[in-house]
This record gives sequence, structure tokens and C-alpha cells, in this order.
Amino acid sequence: MPLITNLIADLTAYQGKDSFNPWADYHPHFDIGPFAPAIRVSNLEAYLDMRQNAKYILIGEGLSYQGGHFSGMAMTSERQVMNDTEDFIFKGIKQRTSHPMSTDKRTVQTQGFTENTGSIVWKTLAPILKPTEWITWNIFPWHPHKPDHLLTNRLPREDEIAVGLALFQKHFNFLGKNRILIAVGKTSGRTLTDAGYSVLTIRHPANGGAPQFKSEIEEIVRNNNMLVL
Repeated sequence: MPLITNLIADLTAYQGKDSFNPWADYHPHFDIGPFAPAIRVSNLEAYLDMRQNAKYILIGEGLSYQGGHFSGMAMTSERQVMNDTEDFIFKGIKQRTSHPMSTDKRTVQTQGFTENTGSIVWKTLAPILKPTEWITWNIFPWHPHKPDHLLTNRLPREDEIAVGLALFQKHFNFLGKNRILIAVGKTSGRTLTDAGYSVLTIRHPANGGAPQFKSEIEEIVRNNNMLVL
């Protein structure tokens, strides 16, 4: 689909200080090989292609090293991809992109990285929505990390958020008209509200927020709000 192709072209073109671009960047120690970015591009293409009519768009802050850094998809880990035998995430070949020896943790070596946020999001939404009805994204869609420490996370800076917002404004009209924007955390909520979007801001599931996240998103689905982008 040309619109998805154009979005990914803009994603791969970005280069920023202390940020990793999963769809363009390759790290010889942490990635399984030079083809890792291409796998992540393929993952995202297939993920978006399934969700062109998604009704709910969950927007977090930035990719994490345990999640989208290696899977190529927000709030989704490569371990979830590898276990996706029923094609809930996307249809196609499932491959890890982290090198098994990028960590000394045995479970990560054998099963790939896993992210708590991604696990909570999928566990919460899978029982109440079809996988094609919702999509995960980030207001800064790349992975912001601490200086010289790739496998870390940090909050995106204001200049980074501005770049991510511009990309969102440019590309996300391809998802149809009747969408409900759900900001997962205050950063994306404030950014989208200030930009003029109608958005529901809910608790981020990290740091003990899982119960509140679950109850708030279940209420949104029950109420079936119709907020048009």
C-alpha cells in the first residue's frame, strides 16, 4: 500500500541523537545480522496492513529496547512476535532480530526480548477487541536511549516529540475516519491535545499502572466513543 510505504520511508529516513531507528539502524553486537532492520520493516508493514480500518489508536511515548526496538512495532516485543502462532500481530514469517548473545539473561537468549508494557496491552485488549480493531503507536515512534547506552530507555525530548507529531499528522489519515485516539500516558496526551486532537488520556501500564490502564481502556471500549480524527 503506497501510504504505508510512504510512512515507512519517512520512518527509515530519521536520524537523531541518542535514538535508535529500528527500521534503518543496525548494531553488530545487539542485532542478529545486517538484515535485522529489513525484518523490522517487514513486521511493521504487515502489522499496519492488517489494521487499515483500525478504530482505536493507542499512542504511547517512545519505543523501548525490550519492545519495539527489536520488533519494529510499538508496545509489542519480539517474544510476542515469536509466539504469535495465530497471526494476531501480523501474518507472515516470525523472526527475532536481537542477537541471542546480546544479553546474559538465559530466557532472552532463547526466547528474545519481552516488554512488560506490551504484555499488558495485548493481554488487556485481545479478549475484548479483534486484533485488526486497534493499533499501537508512539508520539516519538523511534527508540530514545541514554547516551552511549543503547539498551536503555529515556523520555523523548520536546524536539523529538515535535518530529514525531509532525509524522503522525502527515501519515495517519490513512486509517479511516471513525477513530478513537487513546493517549497512553501524559506526554502523548498533552502533545495531541495541544495539537488540536480529540484524545482520551489513560494511565500508562508501567510502574504499577496496569490495573488502572485495564479499567480505563475497558470502559472506553464499553462506551464505544466516536472521536473523529
